Amino acid sequence: MRDRGLSSFDLTHNFSLNTIYRLPQVISAGGPAAGLLNGWWISGILRTNSGFPFTPALAANRSRSGVLGNQKGLDRPDLVPGIKAGNITNGVSRGCDVVPAGTPVGTPNLWFDPCAFTIPGDGFLGNAGRNIVRGPGLTNVDFSMAKDTALSMLGESGKLEFRAEFFNVFNHANFASPEIGLGDTPSAALVFPAVPMNLRAAC
Repeated sequence: MRDRGLSSFDLTHNFSLNTIYRLPQVISAGGPAAGLLNGWWISGILRTNSGFPFTPALAANRSRSGVLGNQKGLDRPDLVPGIKAGNITNGVSRGCDVVPAGTPVGTPNLWFDPCAFTIPGDGFLGNAGRNIVRGPGLTNVDFSMAKDTALSMLGESGKLEFRAEFFNVFNHANFASPEIGLGDTPSAALVFPAVPMNLRAAC
């Protein structure tokens, strides 16, 4: 039951939209103008999701338990009483030694609130659950513009296609979860870079 939690590849919200729109003919008659202005179409792909969950972890095996089968097994911190998992990356920090109270979280500079965690006593396992923090989501829009031009030399339905593609057209920044991949565990992220004794919080 200690490791009961979200799957590391869970995407609670995942939306994708593909569109293609063929522009109406501007000139019905033939000729150079029709060849230039007709046959255009546009398409786009919108993708957005809520991000992958990850497990908060300590950098040292403070519990001396050797969890995950090695001497430097990944321990978890304690979750501060009254803190809900959904608030760790939303709102503002409650404040502690390393982050002033009221500092916005869920931002590129401070994705999660390190003050939501404390270091467990020496020889004890932390109570923070598996995959209780969710990393930044993804939002991306790709756009393409194309033109079909009929060429009789290619046969009755032969066409020459011009295409221009623009990836991440709005230049939206997408960030990875912080320090993912700690200790060869793909979904663990460091919240305290610590030594076994006299640990202090750090972000």
